[in-house]
Amino acid sequence: ERQHTIYLGAAPEYGKKSFLERLEREIERAKNRYPEATLVGIADGAESNWKFLEKQTEEQILDFYHASGYLGALAEALHPNTVSKQKEWLTENCRELKHEKGKAGELLNLMKEVKEEKSHSKNLTEKLQAAITYYENHQHQMDYAEYLEKKYPIGSGVTEAACKTLVKQRLCC
Repeated sequence: ERQHTIYLGAAPEYGKKSFLERLEREIERAKNRYPEATLVGIADGAESNWKFLEKQTEEQILDFYHASGYLGALAEALHPNTVSKQKEWLTENCRELKHEKGKAGELLNLMKEVKEEKSHSKNLTEKLQAAITYYENHQHQMDYAEYLEKKYPIGSGVTEAACKTLVKQRLCC
């Protein structure tokens, strides 16, 4: 059961160092309030996120939306001329990525095979390589079926929506 979610936003003028110090204080408060809770960090693929989260949390999860976003290149490579088949493939494989153990590794292997065995445009080859690199770097943070079994969140959408709202309020007012 989710006990606490931290939403923290600060204007750039305060700087990243002071922002991270403030976030560390908030994490300490959460640890003190819920000493038995498992601390889970969710982020996109930015390396600086993981350096911070590895020190602060027990589990680190790659945001599902970001992971699934890289599958578009593979769908395009597998079904280059049929958008409906691309969408169908994406729907099925995103579902499997979320619910089947080991699916991230299977998709990574498929990306490598498809990149090597077919000739693709330069743009598609670059997108496939970006997807391969992303999955290689984060496969260990993509056990979504296991995370869901543990009732962990797998997306940072709530936090990203809060950030978007804060920025919009600041810029529009």
